[in-house]
Amino acid sequence: MFSAQKKRSNRLFLLAFVFVFVPGLCAAADQLSAITFSAKKSDVQLSSVQKPVRAKGEYVEVTLQGRLINPGIDLPLKVKDTADRSTPEKALSLDHHANVSDNAALIVAGWMPDDRPEIQKMLADPKVRSANKNAVAQIHKMTLKGMVEYKGYSLLLVSYNDGVGPIHPVITMKKAGKEWLLTNALSGDDVVNILMSVHNGYGQTKIAK
Repeated sequence: MFSAQKKRSNRLFLLAFVFVFVPGLCAAADQLSAITFSAKKSDVQLSSVQKPVRAKGEYVEVTLQGRLINPGIDLPLKVKDTADRSTPEKALSLDHHANVSDNAALIVAGWMPDDRPEIQKMLADPKVRSANKNAVAQIHKMTLKGMVEYKGYSLLLVSYNDGVGPIHPVITMKKAGKEWLLTNALSGDDVVNILMSVHNGYGQTKIAK
């Protein structure tokens, strides 16, 4: 699984992560709110401050359309190899199963085509593959905490094990045909870095009334 620092959101190599729209979110797509994510500059790795990122004193912030879910939606961890990826939550559950069972073909199938060569290369490394399997084995609960839209992608805010652990990811997904697939297309994007920092407790969110 890709590594990421808790305080600074560097590029994520998430072999086990997946998501985007959710049941309740799909039904209420027309009720999305403007959500502002604000974090201290010192807690975010930024390449520059350009739109849609805004600088306000010692803080940087970005406003995106989406929804926060409180207390969150717990997602099933045990599914069959034949389960589908027709919704983000189903894709998340299937990808978790693929990683726990160390099913390389199923892991790769959960990514967008452009990302698959890199994922295959990583899986070919025994040390990376072992580390990934051990890491996902520590995930006993996955909770979806929210979703926002950015550049045509959906960013999912996910918490593991009731908030206990070193990192809670922001996952990028995109719909391809009838499936929801993972992608590293926004790896290193400043907006994602801000969301990661806030999601991991180094900032705050504000929902427009």
